[in-house]
Amino acid sequence: MKKVYITLDCDPGELPENQKIGIEEAINGCLELFDSFNLTKDVTWFVNEAEVGFTSKYPTLLEQMAEGEIALHVHLNRPPHTSRYSIPADRSKMERMITGPQKRLDSWLSECFGDKKVSAFRSGNLLTSPLLFKVLEERGFKIDSSIPSQFDWSPREVARRFLMMAPSFLKEHVSRLKKGAVYKTLPLRTQPFRIGRLLEMPIHIYIGGRYRDKNWLENRTVLQLEGLNDFVIYWHPYELIQFGKDLYEGYLNFLLDSYHLKFQTITSAITR
Repeated sequence: MKKVYITLDCDPGELPENQKIGIEEAINGCLELFDSFNLTKDVTWFVNEAEVGFTSKYPTLLEQMAEGEIALHVHLNRPPHTSRYSIPADRSKMERMITGPQKRLDSWLSECFGDKKVSAFRSGNLLTSPLLFKVLEERGFKIDSSIPSQFDWSPREVARRFLMMAPSFLKEHVSRLKKGAVYKTLPLRTQPFRIGRLLEMPIHIYIGGRYRDKNWLENRTVLQLEGLNDFVIYWHPYELIQFGKDLYEGYLNFLLDSYHLKFQTITSAITR
């Protein structure tokens, strides 16, 4: 039996077309999707508490999400979104950016549920560094899920995705980046592995952006799942509204029709 981990990065919309989609509309759409598949308790929500403020602005919504797993999502390359393609080298700055939202989520989870806390982390834009992994270990995280398995997220892809409307000096800056300086990309079908005491859960399929063609997703999934026991999927809630519920519903039906699967929250992988 293969284990599947559905993960959602709960960010504010980055681009103008996404900013028109409200947080509540987007997440409620995903909750309805998961409820229809009886998966509400098996989903991991990587919450961008620092920028969205779920604990103060959307506590009722967060409570519904917490039927699954609440994890932490931090964009360490901010502000603004397109200004940097690396994360802080300064330990104290990185710690501040992680510790504040982690404490707020832990406090909220403790108050509402008693026995729940944040154990998993995903970095914004999937940017990582050895220092980040050390800080996560020290902060008590057990899982990181920030490294993609065989995504085409090279410096060229970064330029295509983020800099189409950016000032020319930013385009020039990215064009000078050394190969591999932006995204660490793992080989196809990468299994979970240890980075120190952290369990790294590679991302295998992203449903959104240009990765939303039905045939491509299904073919890519077949390639990734060959010999793979743990399979991580991710998207942003607003993408379900932007690209249509049918895409995500169809993909979940494809998985269920094609494989013998068990859906789980990501921290459950520790006991895999």
